Amino acid sequence: MTKQQITILIGLGAAVFLVFCGLVSLVLSDQMTLGQSAEATRPAVVLATRTATLTNTPTVTPTGTATPIPTPSPTNTRVVTNTPVLTPTPAFSVSDMAYVPPGTFTMGSTEADVARALDLCNEDASDLDCERYFYEDEIPQRTIYLRGFYIDRHEVTNAEYCRFLNEMGNQEEGGTQWLDIAAAGDVWYYEGCKIIVSEGQYRPRKGYEDHPVTHVTWYGAKAYCEWAGKRLPTEAEWEKAARGTDGRIYPWGNTFPQDGTKVGNFADENHRTVQFIELIKGYDDGYRYTAPVGTYPAGASPYGVLDMAGNVSEWCDDWYAAYQGSTFGNADFGTTYRIRRGGSYVWGRPSIRTSARSRERPEVAGGDSGFRCVVSED
Repeated sequence: MTKQQITILIGLGAAVFLVFCGLVSLVLSDQMTLGQSAEATRPAVVLATRTATLTNTPTVTPTGTATPIPTPSPTNTRVVTNTPVLTPTPAFSVSDMAYVPPGTFTMGSTEADVARALDLCNEDASDLDCERYFYEDEIPQRTIYLRGFYIDRHEVTNAEYCRFLNEMGNQEEGGTQWLDIAAAGDVWYYEGCKIIVSEGQYRPRKGYEDHPVTHVTWYGAKAYCEWAGKRLPTEAEWEKAARGTDGRIYPWGNTFPQDGTKVGNFADENHRTVQFIELIKGYDDGYRYTAPVGTYPAGASPYGVLDMAGNVSEWCDDWYAAYQGSTFGNADFGTTYRIRRGGSYVWGRPSIRTSARSRERPEVAGGDSGFRCVVSED
């Protein structure tokens, strides 16, 4: 072989070697690129997988009322409290109450009724200027429907109110205490309070146990009724219990007895020296101030409720407001005064009528302010 041929073979071998090396290099480069690409895409795949898992998890929306999982009751857990829970102790009986059945009745007065009341005032009044507007808040007369209810046959007595005070205390409400125990009498109208504190207990003065409690605020009356499991009557309930369904003027009928029959405790011959009241001339009920509850059975209402006229004026639940349809304006209408009904021992025939209205501020504990309670029929 010549030298020239050898040189050519060496050149070809070198060329083949270089080509082989280039191919190997390309193969290795491609494998590295593929490896890096796979590593770079792995987190994206994992992230995509997690995102898909969160996105595709269904949210359960309840379509009905879920049944709660019962909580096991502790068997040996003792509840300790430092605050005693007061439970009303009196359990009233409906045997002490009169039932007033559901139905309609006539409430309020007509123009003629008001004119008659004015005539009575002029006949009875002692140094009192009688005015028609005294009675215009009773207009118009209308028919009212009430559900059945029970009402106390008697006004709440001093003895009964003492039981309440001995359990609940004489609390303050409306800026004053429920009972004005320090109230003294006056020479004109009122006796002092007939409840005293003796040896840490509230007690009625001797001989006044069954007299109606007086000097009690509207708040004190309401609190007692709730303590007893009852409530104050509405004005409509009170009037129906007093007059029945025949629209009578007085609880016992339409006329005041002229034969000496005692039907209630009013301003009578015992009040001859008292000025500015309606005095029933020729009538003597036997008491200057309060009388024991139930003293006058002849004065019972159609439902057998006693003392619905006279003795003490009785708090009702309502604010003093105009009747629906009334054209009478009175600056006292609103939420300043609460209704009182029935007159008292210092008022005469116009003010003891079943339709007569009076009012007082709820925080005032007057010497002739008393009350009775009602219970709704189930």
